[in-house]
Amino acid sequence: MNKKMSVLFVALTILSGLVGGAIAVYIFSPKVTVADEARSKVLTIEKLNIVDKNGKLKAIIRVGEFGGGEVVVFSKDNYVAACMGTLPSGGIVNVGTKGNGSVGLLSVGEFGGDVSVFSKDGKIKVDVGVNELGNGGIGIWDKNGYRLR
Repeated sequence: MNKKMSVLFVALTILSGLVGGAIAVYIFSPKVTVADEARSKVLTIEKLNIVDKNGKLKAIIRVGEFGGGEVVVFSKDNYVAACMGTLPSGGIVNVGTKGNGSVGLLSVGEFGGDVSVFSKDGKIKVDVGVNELGNGGIGIWDKNGYRLR
């Protein structure tokens, strides 16, 4: 084999390697379609736990007890500070404080809504709402739990 044939042989070997590599990348690389791009923008899960950098739970997004969505937010001290979810015929927002449970509650249902405020011992103190007949009402309780109005 002369020098000219050797150079041609090396050139053809390099060229065939490059062409073969390009064809392999084309054949074996994953194909991205428009549907894949749209799907990659949506996260579908039943429950999402959100944690801080130390792994401490800070929020939960999940399917709630009544089959609707629910969001639970925890304070820095890890108590439930707020919760928003669904009821069988409406929605509810609940706000709490450390060690005292619920202190504020807003619920809306098929027949009306209700706002309640609780004392630190968990007893209802004020309630404003609308009943199934469309009538508004206000309830006020004293420190012993007796209804004043």
